[in-house]
Amino acid sequence: MYRIGFTGTQKGLTTKQSYELEEVLLDLIPSHGSVEFRHGDCIGADFQAHAIFHDIMFGRSNGYIVIHPPDIPDKRAYSQGAYDKISVVVLDEKPYHIRNQDIVDWCDVLIVCPEQAQEQQRSGTWSTVRKARRAGKRIIVITP
Repeated sequence: MYRIGFTGTQKGLTTKQSYELEEVLLDLIPSHGSVEFRHGDCIGADFQAHAIFHDIMFGRSNGYIVIHPPDIPDKRAYSQGAYDKISVVVLDEKPYHIRNQDIVDWCDVLIVCPEQAQEQQRSGTWSTVRKARRAGKRIIVITP
């Protein structure tokens, strides 16, 4: 099982990031048997990444999505929906810093789509990158 973690800006993906995310996923998925995609279910990039992964995996039997939702309902995207044609698991809501660490702990690679190209101190996306660095995880940053 290959586990892909995702974190990104609540402002949403740029067109460039959407295309590059799809390319990165298409490169990663075929080289591994079963694939799990984990994200934090926030509005913006998480919701878009969910849809991109879902569309890539539709019709395949080797992938599913694990959602790590935040404990702030106004920021949730509620990505799991009626259109899902692949398996989706929704975990319990947790505070941002805990659910972000959970995503890092459970992934082999972290794909990052930040709002800014340079690392920021007051950003949940970049904080997750720092957690992944400390954990020695492979990190793929797709800049805007």
